[in-house]
Amino acid sequence: CAARLCLADAEGALMTAEEAFRLAPQEPRVLMMHSDALLASGDSGGARRKLTAALGLATGGLSGEIRKRLAQLERSTV
Repeated sequence: CAARLCLADAEGALMTAEEAFRLAPQEPRVLMMHSDALLASGDSGGARRKLTAALGLATGGLSGEIRKRLAQLERSTV
């Protein structure tokens, strides 16, 4: 998914992220990846929802990273 985003293949990244989400819907890093793909596809609301769900599942330092991404998303969509 990240490689597809680097190649500006938002549609491909979203397809990959959706498949990963089907396989591991409770994995915070999968939700973060899905959020990145949604954001690249122009769906900031969907990206925010995935990050919020990831925050509810994350522990430790990952929680801080998710909070940081949520704050960045909020600043960029204001």
